[in-house]
Amino acid sequence: MRHPENPRHPDSRAQKAATTSGQRSLEDLHIEFRARSEELQRVRTLLRAWLAGTNLGPDRAYDLLLAVNEACTNAVEHGHRGDGRTVVLHATATHSIRITVSDSGTWRTPRADEEVDRGRGLPMMNALMPGTRVVSGADGTTVEFVASPTTEERSPDTGQRSRRSSAEQP
Repeated sequence: MRHPENPRHPDSRAQKAATTSGQRSLEDLHIEFRARSEELQRVRTLLRAWLAGTNLGPDRAYDLLLAVNEACTNAVEHGHRGDGRTVVLHATATHSIRITVSDSGTWRTPRADEEVDRGRGLPMMNALMPGTRVVSGADGTTVEFVASPTTEERSPDTGQRSRRSSAEQP
């Protein structure tokens, strides 16, 4: 049993040191789920809770959640076509937030009748998370998202939010 309030417990000292230095200690998130659409809500819930523990602003965390959800949905619908095999989401938070979604499915060329209503997922992921990387091969597809901690500010002129990474802070 863990006793985080016990000052002699090693985890307690590490947590306190991480908190006082301004960095949050956050365990990696690793989710393996079946390639079925009914699994996606559970994955979103777990990722949303994990993102709340990061130092991303709420709008940036929501953009990341939407982009990762789209990658998970694509893995289910396109990579595996609902076959129930495993999709893996792995998230780490060290200096930046890094999330990968990997599947072992195979790429399928869209049929002519699907092209009208399909094909917006990758542009949407890139719009939400610039620099999204997709690597697809014989072993499957991995989508990688990297986000730097940001602060969100409102422009005094327009009232709109702008994002600045921690590296851009004055």
